[in-house]
Amino acid sequence: MIEVRDLSKQFDAVEAVKGVSFRVEEGQTLALVGTSGSGKTTILKMLNRLVEPTSGQISINGTSILDQSVTDLRRRMGYVIQDTGLFPHYTIAENIGLVPGLLGWEPDRIHQRTLELMDRLSLPADTYADQYPHQLSGGQQQRAGIARALAADPPIILMDEPFGALDPITRQDIRSEFKELEELKRKTTILVTHDVEEAFDLGDLVCVLDAGTVQQTGTPNELLTHPANDFVRRFLADKFTTLQLQVLKLSDLLPHWKATDKVEEQLPFFKPTQCLQTTMDRLLRTGSSRGVVRTDSRQFVFDINQLLDGLQKQIAS
Repeated sequence: MIEVRDLSKQFDAVEAVKGVSFRVEEGQTLALVGTSGSGKTTILKMLNRLVEPTSGQISINGTSILDQSVTDLRRRMGYVIQDTGLFPHYTIAENIGLVPGLLGWEPDRIHQRTLELMDRLSLPADTYADQYPHQLSGGQQQRAGIARALAADPPIILMDEPFGALDPITRQDIRSEFKELEELKRKTTILVTHDVEEAFDLGDLVCVLDAGTVQQTGTPNELLTHPANDFVRRFLADKFTTLQLQVLKLSDLLPHWKATDKVEEQLPFFKPTQCLQTTMDRLLRTGSSRGVVRTDSRQFVFDINQLLDGLQKQIAS
């Protein structure tokens, strides 16, 4: 668990961060999003002491980060940045195994961990382990950067615009893979992004910043349905409908649909936890206007008009 209380940072006459507070539990992802110069990256760098705060407190599991060495602190944090930070003269396998090696892991353990992560992140070791960063595409390099951050199994992951340099299709693919990584479910993750859709897609909590101050912190649904002020309302306005599609899940609509006993195996199957955006995208890709949702005890057949109707009712409410 990470707790930040009344955190501030001043650079000469500029107060870049002003009294920021938030709390992130184990297994949660907090997305920091806001205007340019709002202090997002500065906050992230204060968490691992790349930048020292002017005032305020940062604690991890109840212990101040000032009560431990910088080296020990950073070894407990994986760090992913936009340009990957891979060492150009190390192979991909050597890059991924670097931190475990510094921690004294046995070579066989490092090898197995490297193979495991490369497989999970769609980088087959037979093809990519002995290649160098310049031989990989941007998306492949970013996958390698994520693997390196996860290699030593740190309890905390910090991410600074990790997908910002990628094209939209690659960005979406890697985001989807990232969300499905099982081990992230037990890590505390803080993500900096300028993309509000990305913040809503990956964040359990979203912290909206402006000019170094917190405007609102809450779940994506809370921000959409109960914006704290006019700034948050305006910040979300341009993409309001798209964000609704991301936030609204099929499970939110099931109470308004009738269950059926008829089995229609030819229709695409969806989990209740899938959002409307993912559902509609898949229906369009498969050329189907209908789909099936199954819970533990019931089955629902729906069509795209029901999805749109559910979205309209949500917006109206």
